[in-house]
Amino acid sequence: MDKEQILESDLAENVVSSILEATLKKYKIDPVEGYSIVMDTIDKNPKFLQLLEKNPSLKDIQKTHLYNEVKHKAKHTVYYRLRQYNSDLETQKSLIADLEALDLHEPKEEEYGPIIKELAQTHTSTRERLNHNPDFYEKVFQVTGVPTSILDVGCGLNPVLFPWSKADGHLRSYVGLDKDLSCISALSAFAPLVPGKILFPVRWNIRENWETARLKTGIRPFHFDVAFFMKLIPVISRIEDELSNILLAAPADTWVITGSITAMTTYRNIERREQRVVRQFIEKSKKSVIAEFSMADEFCKILK
Repeated sequence: MDKEQILESDLAENVVSSILEATLKKYKIDPVEGYSIVMDTIDKNPKFLQLLEKNPSLKDIQKTHLYNEVKHKAKHTVYYRLRQYNSDLETQKSLIADLEALDLHEPKEEEYGPIIKELAQTHTSTRERLNHNPDFYEKVFQVTGVPTSILDVGCGLNPVLFPWSKADGHLRSYVGLDKDLSCISALSAFAPLVPGKILFPVRWNIRENWETARLKTGIRPFHFDVAFFMKLIPVISRIEDELSNILLAAPADTWVITGSITAMTTYRNIERREQRVVRQFIEKSKKSVIAEFSMADEFCKILK
């Protein structure tokens, strides 16, 4: 049999199903994407393909070193795929082109709405907030009111989910800072669709200072009603704790800090760890917690 015949055999499908089932129990990967990863892992393992060609039983295959090797490799690939916040770059490029092709003189929500929804799905952190996003902002605004200015640090694609219609007439500027060029490109294509053209996406690395961010935006004074740190504090702490000192100088009156309840890759509960890191950050700040809540896989603390 050639490779295609081996991969299309019932035995191969059963092996893929077995590995995929074990993978989905641990990792929060889309089943279709998980299937593709497992199949690709088998395709790249000549020795395992030779084993499949001999057509043993599934139980016999599961007892082999080669099976465990393929399963481990597939899980490893899934894990690192999930660790990438912004992994679907090709889809993003296509969606950015779709946004740029819109008639910006008369943008129609029925045209750009589906593009925005698909775009949000391409970024892990944004995708995780899709189902509870309206409730999240409703709870935040109950405490902060609708801000006149927002600083979103490490914004990813979060601005595409912001309830712009609710903020219309109140919000005058929304600055989104991120080091990811693809995210900033996507937000730059989305910005003309925002009422009042008040979204300012800026490529910025946390190792730069706030003065650099101010110069890049041209906004004066560079001070905001609210700063968003969406799942950012624990991430920065893991990278280099000293960088959190830069965030402590964020130019905003009120801070909205969130953290994860479950891991980005697995179903493991990490709330205790995330809460500890956020609590340590708050202790270093000169602000106090004025409200807190949890929903879905995210907890939120509002500081002033």
